Amino acid sequence: MKRKLAILFFGLFIALVAIEVYYKFDGTLGFLLVLFATWSLLASIFLGGYLKEAVEVILDFFLG
Repeated sequence: MKRKLAILFFGLFIALVAIEVYYKFDGTLGFLLVLFATWSLLASIFLGGYLKEAVEVILDFFLG
């Protein structure tokens, strides 16, 4: 069940980013789209059990 929810939230992330890129919203609507996209990505990482791997990738990216 968690895996299906993770896939659903990741699909929502992709859809929100695609909408933002296609329509180029700015102002409050653009901010809210990016905010909801970020939340859906975090939810998919957390529900999918990839939190440890995601943190390692982010630390490797920033720390070299």
